[in-house]
Amino acid sequence: MKGFIGFTALVLIAIFLIFLIFSLTQTSFYLFGFLDKDLIFLQLKNYLEGCGEIVLGKLIQNANYSGNENLSWENFNCYVYPAENSIEGYKILKLKGSLLNFSLYLRIIFDLGNRQIIKWEILGKI
Repeated sequence: MKGFIGFTALVLIAIFLIFLIFSLTQTSFYLFGFLDKDLIFLQLKNYLEGCGEIVLGKLIQNANYSGNENLSWENFNCYVYPAENSIEGYKILKLKGSLLNFSLYLRIIFDLGNRQIIKWEILGKI
């Protein structure tokens, strides 16, 4: 009987220690900002794609849309580089999204004739 009580106490202490270590590990991710960077990156990506959709809407409304403008909301800034025309008749749009100290780029290749997205890619840099 003594061995059973000792073994049960050992198992309970081990479960408690595992729970404690797991809790402290999750807290340390937040304390050191690991998860914050991932959340900022995800928010930046979403804002940049939203900016791309706005710019694409402007291009569809006006085929001569030239870009070269800034769009901003909350802490996000989106710079639209001057639009380029490709040999195939596509319009190439390049955007830079910035949120806090992070930046991402989006390149959109759009077929004006068919009103179709040829390429939509998020890049670390252009």
